[in-house]
Amino acid sequence: QYHESPASLAKKIAAFAKEGWLNIVGGCCGTTPAHIQALSDEVRTLQPRHITCESPQHTVSGIEPLIYEDSMRPLFVGERT
Repeated sequence: QYHESPASLAKKIAAFAKEGWLNIVGGCCGTTPAHIQALSDEVRTLQPRHITCESPQHTVSGIEPLIYEDSMRPLFVGERT
């Protein structure tokens, strides 16, 4: 059971988007079609995040950043992303 209402989730995610912190917006375990609709309605008018420079390294992060290279393959990151 997901305790966040569609409206409250959408408001929080929109605040993150306005800060430029998001690359993509979507649901997760427990969100419903109503959550997705509320997210869509809330971020519809926002511009995508602008990336000012490209990093030559592929980086994933959870609590700690992990910079990896092709020589480290296969690399399973699971929930880190």
